[in-house]
Amino acid sequence: MSKPLIIAEKPELARSIAEALGVEGNEIDGVLENNQYQIVSAFGHLLQLKEPEDIDEKYKNRNDLTLLPVYFKNWEKVPTKDRVVFGKNQDNSYIRKRLKKIGVLLENTDMVIHAGDPDDEGQLLIDEILQYFHYHGKVLRVLLNDNLKENIQKQFQRLEENSKYMPIGNAAYARQMADMCFGVSHSRLASIRLNKPLTIGRVQSPTLNLVVVRDEQIERHEKRKYYALSSLVKCQNHKIRFIFQPSKEFLDGEDKVFDRKKLEHLYDNKKGKEVHIHFQSKIQEQQPPLPYNATELQADMNGKYGYSLSETLKITQTLRDKYKAITYNRSDCQYLKEEHYEEAPHLLPTILKNLGESIPVDPTIHARCFDDKKVSAHHAIIPQNRYLDLTQLSEKEKNVYVAICLRYLIQFLSNLRKNVCKGRFHWDENGEWEYSSSYVIDQGYQRYLKKEMNEELQPFFNTGEYVGVIFSMELEEKETNPPKRYTPQTLIKDMCSISKYVQDPKIKSILQAKDKGKEGEHGSIGTVATRADIIDKLLKRGYLEMKGKSIQSTTLGKEFCHMLPEEIKSPDTTAKWWLMQEEIKKGKDPNLLLRLVVQDFLIHKETAYKGQGLSKQAMTEKEDIGKCPICGKPVYKAKSKNKKDFVYFCSGYKEGCSFIVSEHFKRFNDVIHITDHKMKQLLNHKTIKESLTTKDGKQYEARLSLDIVQVNGKYYTNLKVNKSNGR
Repeated sequence: MSKPLIIAEKPELARSIAEALGVEGNEIDGVLENNQYQIVSAFGHLLQLKEPEDIDEKYKNRNDLTLLPVYFKNWEKVPTKDRVVFGKNQDNSYIRKRLKKIGVLLENTDMVIHAGDPDDEGQLLIDEILQYFHYHGKVLRVLLNDNLKENIQKQFQRLEENSKYMPIGNAAYARQMADMCFGVSHSRLASIRLNKPLTIGRVQSPTLNLVVVRDEQIERHEKRKYYALSSLVKCQNHKIRFIFQPSKEFLDGEDKVFDRKKLEHLYDNKKGKEVHIHFQSKIQEQQPPLPYNATELQADMNGKYGYSLSETLKITQTLRDKYKAITYNRSDCQYLKEEHYEEAPHLLPTILKNLGESIPVDPTIHARCFDDKKVSAHHAIIPQNRYLDLTQLSEKEKNVYVAICLRYLIQFLSNLRKNVCKGRFHWDENGEWEYSSSYVIDQGYQRYLKKEMNEELQPFFNTGEYVGVIFSMELEEKETNPPKRYTPQTLIKDMCSISKYVQDPKIKSILQAKDKGKEGEHGSIGTVATRADIIDKLLKRGYLEMKGKSIQSTTLGKEFCHMLPEEIKSPDTTAKWWLMQEEIKKGKDPNLLLRLVVQDFLIHKETAYKGQGLSKQAMTEKEDIGKCPICGKPVYKAKSKNKKDFVYFCSGYKEGCSFIVSEHFKRFNDVIHITDHKMKQLLNHKTIKESLTTKDGKQYEARLSLDIVQVNGKYYTNLKVNKSNGR
């Protein structure tokens, strides 16, 4: 009998499996083996859906409405096109070579062990390779959430039939086909009718709509004066302030009191009035926040350090693959299994040693995060039981690793405990007067999150009935404020809970059912693996732009969003697709979802965008990034000649100015992505910080600045790299 072939999703996992199973020796052509196993890996998806024009040349014509919608039953796949793999630009030949090698190995084995990531995308990633080569041997499934030796060994004792999991891979395949059909068909329709290359996506368009709606709420906001009433009450030698909380009847459909006169009769002639106050005091406990999933981590790192969403995801990939420091980094779950609780006494000392901390954790505390029922394919992101020299990590890697560690450690600390006092009184049906105060008894876990707790100590009363006298009253005039602009942190959070903006109760309930049991996901669009990329694409395509720390919609983004059919710019499509995917997971044909997309497209084909047009500004909009360091004229951003990347160029290029910088700057094995924000800093004579790698693979923190060099009377632009702190 031939040796079983283990196919892992990525090389780092393949090497970890080899170590766990005692497969020693050098990796030859991507293969590790001994007399018992052969181990090989993909590196993400090795296959992608064929482009429509590769299936039928007629689809090269992007301006023919009669060809829409574009779809193919059982959409064929081809080797994935050029892309960045492990920080390097890899061409299609590299991918083809690995795919060919796996094909040869499959011809010579009777058994495959599927080691894709334990979710629908990971299931599809290996299944599609087996289908591409028409493999008919035995296939078993191993579910690996991390790459630690003992955990891998444990999971290899729990192998299951792969056929049990194939339907969830089929659901991912159905989504692939549906997204391709939806994106290509709707994008071509809009581009033809509006005479400009435009893109539409199932997740992209509702995300754009979130920002457009928010921006327009801010722009349309008119400040309104409203009024709040408070009273200073003397009680047991203390003067304490009560706030008037109007009843629903008193507010009469409003959320605030906008008519001053309504409060004046409550305000007048009340000084000296005796009131009977009920105070209630009790101890409240606040549990630690759950361990991180990918979205919570991205949001926190953006808010605390300003790291972009995709940057944090990239850092966690390095922590997982290079250092084996954390578990699966794209998890959408914030819970852990009971076995993680049992492993805690061994893991906690390792983490504390890595951090150089002496936090008094108690491994007997059974926090709410340990719940088998709330863990499906993934569990929360936590540190691995592995000693790590933090001096070997870049500053950004260290910050992310420490954050993950702290969110795990606080699960074994006491709750934050407060003594809370609430008081209330009323004298008529118009509303109640409320007072509250509290003080911290025990900071608990909060003490170790390095957050300052600013407490304003106020008089505290034990539970009981008290008599007070109104000392004075104050009628305060205030103004309403518009909602706040989105930031990457708040936008990704709203993508996780978009159902709160949905009016249709049926769609709202479907979106919420989709995320049932997922902490932090409350009727969402996108996935933890795609949300950062969606936001990046909206920025790159000119629909959104960064202004300081805020994300705002451009003229193009606003105008195009208003033209989109309501169903496309709402999360309705995601809700409908999810219902169909659930049926596919039960064994139904993946093409069912594709047929649904085609039917929906035909509803819009004849009417969408007809008689509409984009303004001249939206058609030609260019953002002024800054002043050219050579000639002082505006610097703009546009597509490069190859139409793949963007470049920053001087508007005076026709007069001979040579300033130009690509958005991708290559240095050794690093590819530095220059964003609009970074370019603005560079043009303002500031430096930007980046984590780079030396020729021999060592990481260091660098500061980049613009370097203008004159050679034979001509100027050339480059990026100058200096090591931070003289290292």
